[in-house]
Amino acid sequence: MNKIILIGFMGAGKTTFGKKLAKAMHLPFYDSDQLIEQEQNKSIETLFSERGESGFRLLEKELIQKFTEKQEAFVLSVGGGLPCYHNLMDKLNNIGTTVYLQHSVGALAHRLKNAKKIRPLLAGKEEPAFSEYISVKLADREKYYLKAKVILSTNEQTIETLLSKLKPLDENLAETSFLNFSHPAFATFLKNIDTTKPTKELAIDLYYLVRDGFIYDPYHLNLTQEGLKASNVLSKKRAWCVEKSIVLCAAARKLGIPARMGFAVVKNHIGVEKLTRYLKREEIVFHGFVELFLNEKWVKCTPAFDERICTISKVEPLNWDGETDSLFQAYEKDQKFMEYLHFYGIFSDVPIELMNAEMKKYYPHLFESEFNQKEFSFLHL
Repeated sequence: MNKIILIGFMGAGKTTFGKKLAKAMHLPFYDSDQLIEQEQNKSIETLFSERGESGFRLLEKELIQKFTEKQEAFVLSVGGGLPCYHNLMDKLNNIGTTVYLQHSVGALAHRLKNAKKIRPLLAGKEEPAFSEYISVKLADREKYYLKAKVILSTNEQTIETLLSKLKPLDENLAETSFLNFSHPAFATFLKNIDTTKPTKELAIDLYYLVRDGFIYDPYHLNLTQEGLKASNVLSKKRAWCVEKSIVLCAAARKLGIPARMGFAVVKNHIGVEKLTRYLKREEIVFHGFVELFLNEKWVKCTPAFDERICTISKVEPLNWDGETDSLFQAYEKDQKFMEYLHFYGIFSDVPIELMNAEMKKYYPHLFESEFNQKEFSFLHL
């Protein structure tokens, strides 16, 4: 987690908080208003006067573009209006971890009452117009601010609280030997993804890309270190649920979306007669799904069954809206489709040892003989 962007209304304390945070994280601190003043060699007040608000917002857009192309690690405090124009809030979310310092209208009015002379948008306003202006402006802007990945209310705005909230996000953005998203194969795989979209829409596009980018194939299972590497899965046209979950998790992290994997034991009651013959049990062990962190909450999805396999099985493909959990349909018409029997938990990386151990417990025969045929193969540690 090396790109932190602080957003919030004017007077929220972004600069003060940002400097403390940068010191605690050993990162450089920057302020967007100060960067614009240095670049233009003019004060914010002068630039507002000369260019008007629309002209100033264009300067902010240009600054974000240039700044983020050059800087690899930072804490950045941005002007109160910057996230609300030119789709910059969505761009900021794609660049790094956005943190909204949230305050009530009353708290903001108290903090800003002595700053009217240096705040162009507040100049000349007296009570009650002063507080009313803040109320209206905040209501208009907060729909953008609330898209932040982390929201800190007034009583939460300590460095310790923020770092505690960032830690789980950091763990679920990291690259691992399995989730090796810097591999060139990912650039090719994601070449048609529009990364300028809002984070939720970006996540939805990733879900469908993975769901339908591979034909679901549970007949060729590779539980080795190499077999479970995301880049190696990308070289295939067919994949099983664990492989698809690994790819989706890695792709999301590559695009700055915190992601982690969940695993379960399930029963699939449609189209599994052939698989049951190989496994010698009805239970499907280590079914994989993914959790993505969107709008300050973890949302579950599983990209296992592609549209083609659903058509063959005569079931509706599982869709996902980026807001609600989407695992598997409990029923398809009157027929039971998928049951979750046991959850192993949520993991930041592939639990390869546990996966092999559980497979061996449920399917010992697969570990006692070699299975490497065209119809069915099974490789393990």
